[in-house]
Amino acid sequence: MVEIIAVLVIIGILAASVVPRFIDIASEAKQKVAYAGIAEYNTREKLLWSKILITQGFSILTDTELDDSLYNQMDFNLNRGDGSDWAYIAGSGSAGSIRAATLQFKGEEIAISRIPATRDTPARWSRTGSSVTSLGSTFGDISDEMIGLIEDFYEKNGKYPRSWGDYRFVDIGLDPEEWSIPYSGIVYTPVGNSIKISPDEGFTFYITDITGEELKLKSSYNWNLVYSVEDGEWYFKEIAENNKIDISTLKVEKK
Repeated sequence: MVEIIAVLVIIGILAASVVPRFIDIASEAKQKVAYAGIAEYNTREKLLWSKILITQGFSILTDTELDDSLYNQMDFNLNRGDGSDWAYIAGSGSAGSIRAATLQFKGEEIAISRIPATRDTPARWSRTGSSVTSLGSTFGDISDEMIGLIEDFYEKNGKYPRSWGDYRFVDIGLDPEEWSIPYSGIVYTPVGNSIKISPDEGFTFYITDITGEELKLKSSYNWNLVYSVEDGEWYFKEIAENNKIDISTLKVEKK
């Protein structure tokens, strides 16, 4: 009897520690599936943006001026109805100016919002209140504030953030899931005392070095532009004196 009771107590202890963790893992898995929905929306936004430019020309300024019928072709209602995939729940705004919505997967919901398209960039979806949105919408905004987060971490802790896995994002208060999605053709990756940016698939960086020579960086090269927090300089491929670049000349083009 004593042995049986002991076994039951052990089982109870294990259940108390394992079950909550299992629930957390299940919830995280559902959210990751919903994030996949955001990635699909951003892919569709890029395709739609390209189609609109071809259809209406390059004179457009913002997507609020676009024909709603083109947005209807994007098919925002992507609920497949089989209970095994994520569902889109329509939010506020008309077809041409959607600003808020919800993605759902088996009861797990995340609120999402949309940064409108411009003449030069597709619209972008992200989690409402996300680190992506809060850091602004331009390369200058995002890179400057990401640099600030690293510097703040150093001032508070006397060391730089970790440079591996999700820690490189989490240490400075960013969500690695959100930052796994490229933004306006750029992939941002903080790495300890530096920041690496690389072109999204199909994009190319054009940048001028300090001698005035133009350099090209395609996504297929698997290289980066690197910012060193320690000396405040941008570099091509790696941190080295001969690799300094003028970041103000950066152009990101879709090829």
